[in-house]
Amino acid sequence: MAPVTFSVGDRAIHTNWMYGTERICTIQDIRGPLECGGVFKGEAETLATVRFSTAVTHNVTLSSLKPYESPKYPPGIIHEKFYLDCPLEEIKEVEDHILEMGTTQEESKLKEEMNDNDSISILAGEGRDTALLGIDPKDMDDFEDKCNMREEYHRLIAKSPQGGRAEDSYGEYWGTDGRTVKELKYRDHASVEGVEELDSRDRIMIEATVKNKGQNYMSATTKYGALYIDMKFTKYVPEIGEKFKCIMGVRGPTGNLPWKCYRIV
Repeated sequence: MAPVTFSVGDRAIHTNWMYGTERICTIQDIRGPLECGGVFKGEAETLATVRFSTAVTHNVTLSSLKPYESPKYPPGIIHEKFYLDCPLEEIKEVEDHILEMGTTQEESKLKEEMNDNDSISILAGEGRDTALLGIDPKDMDDFEDKCNMREEYHRLIAKSPQGGRAEDSYGEYWGTDGRTVKELKYRDHASVEGVEELDSRDRIMIEATVKNKGQNYMSATTKYGALYIDMKFTKYVPEIGEKFKCIMGVRGPTGNLPWKCYRIV
């Protein structure tokens, strides 16, 4: 007998021992203990009729069910505690250090002089009036590009279907009446050119422009943000400034390289 008491109408997770898969179901009916046959002769099991999201019903044993806990947050929403527990500042420092490894002494000295000049303007009370005048137009363009990339990044995640993701392959949720079970729109299993949506593994096919080729990794730019490229793709990546197509996946919104290249197309 199952150690947990179930009732008709309860949500549960059914485990298929043969295939090692789990599916969310709703208990439709529970029947009395029934004696097993075959190698399990002499043992008793309680049978139940369950309904899956595909509207298919099956007769299963209560021992193959375990309680289902409703998600505390909607699909795709990560609680802020997740970020608070992660040393994001330390991660950012490491990423910044990696990016600065290619900086020459002349560039570092020039940056220090620019910072000193800005500090003098601020201490003299002229910082607010002269700040914009001292900004290089190229820096303004880069800043605007980064803002646009960040907006496109969040827009892509928001518009992509939440059903069929690798960690929640069934994509079910309760309706507004608290009784009906509805399904989220499913994602595609593979990235397809021209489809501006993430697939079930949070990946997308996109065109990128090579930005940098370093000793430890390469980077590129896309409309959704900067792209990290492993050195194993060296022979497939064109020269700096040239474009190529690839399949990239989400690494996370923090840091300077929110995307990772998984395949060159």
